[in-house]
Amino acid sequence: MLVTTGRRTGAVRKTPVTITPYENGFLIGGGAGGQKATPDWVHNLRANRRAQLTITRIVHDVVVDELTAEARDRAYAAMESQYPSVRRFEEWSERPIPLFVARPCP
Repeated sequence: MLVTTGRRTGAVRKTPVTITPYENGFLIGGGAGGQKATPDWVHNLRANRRAQLTITRIVHDVVVDELTAEARDRAYAAMESQYPSVRRFEEWSERPIPLFVARPCP
């Protein structure tokens, strides 16, 4: 479960997401099952990089970085190797899937 802060309302927003362990953190993709629109939680993370991830009932305070260029390509390959359907989601949505790495807060 990803917990973000609404960028306009400041309200707590909870969203189930799929994660992949990646580079001392967790990779999160904004594929939204192939929907055309970018998920709201993506916009919330872009506005506020601090969030929480609940993984098997353990809450992690995290700082999230959006990946771009070559870093995104490497992460996308890692995610696709674990979840091959991610390629279909990107094709259906006709948009690049935003990828984020969530790492524990310092």
